Amino acid sequence: MNISVDPPDRVGPIALGMSVEQADDALRRIDGLQAEDGPREPLHGQANYASGLSIHTHFGPGSLVNAIEVFRPRADVSVLLHGFDIFGLPAQEVVERIGEFAELEEEERGCSFIAPELLVALWRPFVSTTEEDEQGYYFQSVLVARPGYYD
Repeated sequence: MNISVDPPDRVGPIALGMSVEQADDALRRIDGLQAEDGPREPLHGQANYASGLSIHTHFGPGSLVNAIEVFRPRADVSVLLHGFDIFGLPAQEVVERIGEFAELEEEERGCSFIAPELLVALWRPFVSTTEEDEQGYYFQSVLVARPGYYD
């Protein structure tokens, strides 16, 4: 399964500006929703999937989605930005690819990168140059936000 990151508007079926209920409905449309996040239980903007994928929506004024954060799946899901898998490629390669079409600001000594004009942020807990340290070698989350979110 593929989930597209389409800044500054959406991630998969979840769009910025949705209400809590609309966001929950969109999260339910993604295959593999875990049983504890059942079809009738309110998700409150957070869902976990069998693939290890986790998606959290953040709400701002008017209880509308102002940011969508996606956490790296273990398997079976590609999270695509401009056609490449941001969790399947090493973080350094993701930075290089995004740098071809957007300016990136490095923060936290390379643990976090923000593309202000895309309103996208990438994060990992530490920096590693070896694939054995998976959490530092690959990004662990991507966040898409509304204009003004970082102000």
